[in-house]
Amino acid sequence: MNKYLLFRTDRIGDFLLSAILIKSIKRNDPNSYIIVVGSKKNYTYIKTLKLIDEVILYPSNIVEKFFFFKDVFLKKYKSKIALDGKKRSIGACIFGKAKYKFLLTTKIFYKKIFKKAFNKIIHKNDCANKILEIERILSIMNYDLKLTDYDIFEHEKSFQLKKDNGGILLHFDEKWIFNDYIKKYISIEPSYDEFYKFICKIIEKSNKDLHISSGIKDNKILEKLRSVMFLNKDFYWKEHKSHKIFLYFNSTFIDLKKLIHSNSKIICCHGAPTHVASALNKEIIDIYDKSEELFYKKWNSHFRNYNFLHRTNFKELSKNIINLL
Repeated sequence: MNKYLLFRTDRIGDFLLSAILIKSIKRNDPNSYIIVVGSKKNYTYIKTLKLIDEVILYPSNIVEKFFFFKDVFLKKYKSKIALDGKKRSIGACIFGKAKYKFLLTTKIFYKKIFKKAFNKIIHKNDCANKILEIERILSIMNYDLKLTDYDIFEHEKSFQLKKDNGGILLHFDEKWIFNDYIKKYISIEPSYDEFYKFICKIIEKSNKDLHISSGIKDNKILEKLRSVMFLNKDFYWKEHKSHKIFLYFNSTFIDLKKLIHSNSKIICCHGAPTHVASALNKEIIDIYDKSEELFYKKWNSHFRNYNFLHRTNFKELSKNIINLL
């Protein structure tokens, strides 16, 4: 058994990209045993994936940290990979035995001070995109990357039983609401009337059912929409011109993942749902602020069936979305 220890103590979206690396390792090394150290934000989700053999929640108190680092230092690994670039991950990788040690970092001076401690340190500006970073890590271990490695959910049984209903998913989370998101970004928040006309146009243009999911925060627009819909257990619904509008609430990320799987196209602001849709090879209309274009292009270079739009006033944005349907 060859143990690989990967640190991803950040968010779900960051982990989903790293899952491509993990899938490639498992394909190249049938004897691999993958251990991921996660955070409170992604630990529960990572545990649901059969791709991962073991998940460790990074400890929060001093005593737990002591035993965590003691365990990491004493065990032998084939590879230790600090994917999140955090100091705690770097420390855990530097000390202890491993044939290969890798660090991904945004800090240029880390390349100098930790040069001898790692087989390869990759700074954010060393590669044009994240896939090239993955390929560099794999090449040093004499592994390759294949397009099939992008399909990180192919062995998930929960998806094998669910068929694509051909509908469209609109993920209307807090990133659409100005006061709930980054204030320096252009506001794309609609009025309720603008939003309702928009979802009706989606159905009319696509001739498909529309499924609407929300984020971790509720908002007044979806509250008002619910008031004109029928309740059916865990979702609301209403008809519009021989098609249906479904609105889901209190959904977990697992629920959202299943919704993405069961629809043919997703409209969303860039985030973890975008990465899930790409892994499932769904059509994507992705929205992000123009000021972050270079950053996001590093993360989405491998996306399939992909379209993106810049954030702009809702009237213009909704028109651009409808044109892409």
